Amino acid sequence: MAGLEYDLKSYLMLRGAYAYEDGITKAVTDPNRSNVSTGPSGGFTVQVPLNKEKGSSFAIDYSYRATG
Repeated sequence: MAGLEYDLKSYLMLRGAYAYEDGITKAVTDPNRSNVSTGPSGGFTVQVPLNKEKGSSFAIDYSYRATG
């Protein structure tokens, strides 16, 4: 699995990854397949500072992962 994350001034974070496994294109019911997670995954975070003195913030996260 390989992944990347990009941070834009701590307000927006973008993430992406790709999971690879031999035989990843085989059917989920194949007994030689050991993982239901396949291919790409990604996500993002939107973060808004609430109080700079206390360092508090409000964030919303979303993620997606393909499965078989």
